[in-house]
Amino acid sequence: MSARLKSRHVAMGAVIGLILTFQNCSAPVDENALSSKSSFEDTLPLAYEAKLDTLAYMSCAQITNSLEPRAYFTFRASAYNRNTGGLNLSTAFLDQTKFYNATQRAEALMSSPMNSNTRLTLSLRMASSFQSLWASDNGVQVGEEMESFLPSLDSDTIAGQLAGAATGVKLNYFPGSENKRFMEASLRYFKFDDIAARTRDKLDAREMMLMMGFANSADEADTDLRGPAGVSASSVHGTGYYMKFAVPAGYTTGERRVISSASGAIEEVDPTVKKLKASSWSCPTNFQFKIVRPGDRLAAGQAAVVGKTVCNTIADRYDPSVPSQKTALEAIRRVLRVEDWYVDVVNKCVVPREGVDRCYGDIGTRAVQYTGSTCANTNGVNATWCPHYVSVCLQ
Repeated sequence: MSARLKSRHVAMGAVIGLILTFQNCSAPVDENALSSKSSFEDTLPLAYEAKLDTLAYMSCAQITNSLEPRAYFTFRASAYNRNTGGLNLSTAFLDQTKFYNATQRAEALMSSPMNSNTRLTLSLRMASSFQSLWASDNGVQVGEEMESFLPSLDSDTIAGQLAGAATGVKLNYFPGSENKRFMEASLRYFKFDDIAARTRDKLDAREMMLMMGFANSADEADTDLRGPAGVSASSVHGTGYYMKFAVPAGYTTGERRVISSASGAIEEVDPTVKKLKASSWSCPTNFQFKIVRPGDRLAAGQAAVVGKTVCNTIADRYDPSVPSQKTALEAIRRVLRVEDWYVDVVNKCVVPREGVDRCYGDIGTRAVQYTGSTCANTNGVNATWCPHYVSVCLQ
């Protein structure tokens, strides 16, 4: 073998030896440290706290045809003002992760059992068992009996922003979360008028409540809610809402188609201990808007006609000298989009922009009682129908 070839082999051997030396000197994986971190994160509490500032009820019923879900709902719950509602990290979670930076905290949301693969959801739950969901005979349908406010809370767009937010700051808008950017969810119990009425009755009787809870998995069809470890399975994280209903303002008897304006019409419940908690919801009659069928609309100045009413279909407008009109417009526009509804704050009514009635279903030849003292559904020669309403409550 030539001297040149020998020297090449020697040089190559030296390089390989050097590489192996560096490999042998690298720090070994500390499996105990990884196990310790995993065990610690297994003990982390629920990290999320959510607060609503808007609740709305729409009484439309007998809707069986397709429609724009954004425009029609039975219950709509949301947080539109960061000063009064939104999502934030809990004090308990922040305390236990106080030595974490924002990245580590976001990773903990994705890996800890209590926080990964969960959704913030809206549903109606039985007061006797919060895991029992109020559903129609067709079972639970996503977007009808249950809906998520946002994407999975451990997703990059949610967890990253929460982990980086200052302590106590609430977030209600997540620009990267595609079609779920606002913290908003809706339920729809409007296929049958009797179901809508029974739903109101059960809420009035406190047999059930509106529930903002944390789903047990990322599966949209999973109805189970997360609860505190070591506590009764019927206790869940979130907030429950008892609701009272009443006949619309201006009527003395008839169908209870609006959230009551009386004090205490909405009460909040802590479902972990099943007790009421302090809240200050306001549901003034000024936030009640009757829904006018396009064919029943009279323009200002037209002669009165039985079963018709004046409701202007113009751009949003209010009288600056009447502060209540501005407040009412701001409230109703939280839940009814400009592209879907005309709003008349003077006559306290709304009209669907598409020019088609989808709210009243099949009421036959009955006239809608837009005026009078009795808001009743009747049959016979002079058959009538109580108008449907949208009512809004703010906190």
